[in-house]
Amino acid sequence: MIDRNAMSAAELAEWDQRTAPDRSPSEAMGDAVWRLANLYRCTNANGQIVPFRPTPEQRLVIWCIFVRGWRRILIPKARQLGMSLVLCLIGLDFVAWNSGAKAALVDKSEDDAKKKLREKVKLAWEGIDP
Repeated sequence: MIDRNAMSAAELAEWDQRTAPDRSPSEAMGDAVWRLANLYRCTNANGQIVPFRPTPEQRLVIWCIFVRGWRRILIPKARQLGMSLVLCLIGLDFVAWNSGAKAALVDKSEDDAKKKLREKVKLAWEGIDP
């Protein structure tokens, strides 16, 4: 299970600085942590399109990948923690900001993968504020 308190006080303070919405655009757009916390949109539990704001569990995954540099993360099966969403957004962000990069989505079935691509990735991509 993900430890909600796994980020230290110093890491949480750095998260707040790095994800501040008023960071200068030239600096902020070069930071994947900022982009993931501020750039993308998703649907909420009511089906409304809203800005993506990472939960503590999603923040930890973002932090481990982009700041701690972890490349292998095991996420036990969990419902309603938004892990599929955050992993889809990380893949989208990686492909969008790294020329020649590729990403893949593996799911239980092809239909499930297509649904996630449509409902999470396409929505996030099309929802970016020009």
